[in-house]
Amino acid sequence: MALVITHPTTPPQRKPRLRPAERGQALVLFVLFLLVLLGVSALGIDYANWLLTDRRLQNVADHVALAGASAFDRRDPAAVFTCASNPAKCGNAREQAWTAFSQELDLGLSKAQVVCLADAGNTPAVGWESTDDASCSGNVEFHHTLWVSTPPPANASYTGLGGRYPRMYGIVFARVDEPTRSFLGGALGIVPGDRTGWATAGSLPADFALEVFCRNNIAPQTGVCVNSAGLTIDGQGGIRLLRGDIGINESLRVTANTGSGVILKSGNVYLVNGVCHPSTWNCAQVPANTGGIANDDPNADPNVAVGLSALPMAPLPVPKYANPLGDGTSTSITAVSNPTCLGASASVPCVPIRPYLANGSRDPAPGDWTCGGVAATDQYCGVPTVLSPGVVRCDAAAGDPDLTPPMIPPGYYRQIILGNSQCAILDPTAEHSGGLYPYQRAGVYRFGDPDTNQNNRKKIVLGNDSYLIGDGVTLVFNSDWPSPGGNQGIVLGSPSALVLNTMRVPGSVPCTFDSESTSVNMSSPLSPLPYSAVCAAWSVDPSDSAVHPGAPAWPACTGTPPCTVDRSAYDPHVPSDPAASLWRGITFYFIPRNNAWPPPTVLNRFEMPGSGGNGGPGIAFRGVMYAPYDDVKITGGNGFDTVGQVLAWSAKFNGGSAYIDLDYPYDYQGTTPSLLEPTIGQ
Repeated sequence: MALVITHPTTPPQRKPRLRPAERGQALVLFVLFLLVLLGVSALGIDYANWLLTDRRLQNVADHVALAGASAFDRRDPAAVFTCASNPAKCGNAREQAWTAFSQELDLGLSKAQVVCLADAGNTPAVGWESTDDASCSGNVEFHHTLWVSTPPPANASYTGLGGRYPRMYGIVFARVDEPTRSFLGGALGIVPGDRTGWATAGSLPADFALEVFCRNNIAPQTGVCVNSAGLTIDGQGGIRLLRGDIGINESLRVTANTGSGVILKSGNVYLVNGVCHPSTWNCAQVPANTGGIANDDPNADPNVAVGLSALPMAPLPVPKYANPLGDGTSTSITAVSNPTCLGASASVPCVPIRPYLANGSRDPAPGDWTCGGVAATDQYCGVPTVLSPGVVRCDAAAGDPDLTPPMIPPGYYRQIILGNSQCAILDPTAEHSGGLYPYQRAGVYRFGDPDTNQNNRKKIVLGNDSYLIGDGVTLVFNSDWPSPGGNQGIVLGSPSALVLNTMRVPGSVPCTFDSESTSVNMSSPLSPLPYSAVCAAWSVDPSDSAVHPGAPAWPACTGTPPCTVDRSAYDPHVPSDPAASLWRGITFYFIPRNNAWPPPTVLNRFEMPGSGGNGGPGIAFRGVMYAPYDDVKITGGNGFDTVGQVLAWSAKFNGGSAYIDLDYPYDYQGTTPSLLEPTIGQ
């Protein structure tokens, strides 16, 4: 057998040989990719370095702002604070900030140079790079560009960073810029800008003239709170904050862009939730009558008034003040309520269902009080005389055989009714109104009625041009006290007013830092009190324990009925507490529903509608309105004038052109400075 060998018809292909030009192409691509890789690595290394620089500069700015803000941990409560009115405090804030800069950046500034930098005022928009820039001797180079300002400036050095609080007093702005190199990226022509750290800080207060506690989605919800607006200003009215601050757990809502807004003569507005938006509230509006917040009168020169924003804060806790009807150590109601105070003692006080009357005629229900009726117990109506704006006197009516205006003793009431152009005086010690029972709580007026009969309406009704006046009194409202409507609740005509605890005695006043310089006895012809009536009949120490204990300003009546307590015995000092000025008088106390904390529902028992008219004061009082689970509403043309504090679940002011005037007269509490900016979202 023969072996046959065959050959393929197509010879095998040889690999082409590279030409010389093609041999360098791979090398070029490798070099290009290597440059890109090196560039990305350089940027990554530089970026990480810049982040570290940013963090370091931010820490410096935070520390400097906090150091400066510590100068504002206490305020002078007697002064409306601005840097113009208190240049020493603002100078001290700048001095502390420059001292911190010297320490943080190891500048080695001398004390004289620090003082010079502080005295030179706020840093200009371009910043300072050395002491020479501030005309301070020594020519210390900062190797940074630095800014210190209080209040924060309105120029791009602050607002360009996203700063939201220009020209707001009590806040310190600090900024540090550092020239930054690109260690590896420089070879690629990358030239970075300066790295920046900035911060603002202030001392968040505990000194609120108005506190609103409601929080959206946190029970119990009611009123405007469910719309995320704890404080609402409707219509053309507005708030004038004379001293203190406003604190709101939910947002502020100003619905009228032509209304008065919020005018801050002193202090700030603080919010937990909510941001500035035209549908909620307007920031930095000048003048304030465009619906925003400003620091001056709405009619002031817009070039002088300063538009302001609200500041963030932590949620406000609801304080628990002892019930005036209890024993002073708890919130439970332990007071005896019957016609004769049977069973009352020094530890279990009495609020009689009816005030003591000489003829002994009584009723098992809370009392009804009117003047000018036909019953034998009715009195002549008083005649109000307005002596000056804000000062009214109740005179006896013509033909009154006693020559005294009507006097209402303390007790348990269903209603007090005055017609048009009438007045009456709350007589806390029953000096002119029949006397007290043993262990009756002097000066305490309780309102409500467990009787659900709709014919027995619970109400305080004042006709037009009528006044109900009381000094050294506390008004306590049961949870059955209704909101107005259907001829019930608190209903005021125009310009009628509740005028409570406004009596002034010159000299040092307990329960407030104020030193009275004028003498006004609003409840004349009752004898003057030894102290101003701002302490009311019941006082609390808000700094003491979870349930703040209280104490009466009047001693117990221990004589044989009918007995009286001499008005000279009014002494709101607490013997066991030398710091009596810490105590605060309670003018209005609203008992939570079921006396529960928190209650199952929130009521609106202090809804005070006025009938419009000339916008006179609907209420003028000194002390505390304690309504932590009530929706406080002031509507109509009447205003609201308080020296003290309003504590409410939510608040709504809708008052024509009337102002809500708030004035905080208590000693300011020291606070720890806190960082305000930048926030997480900035």
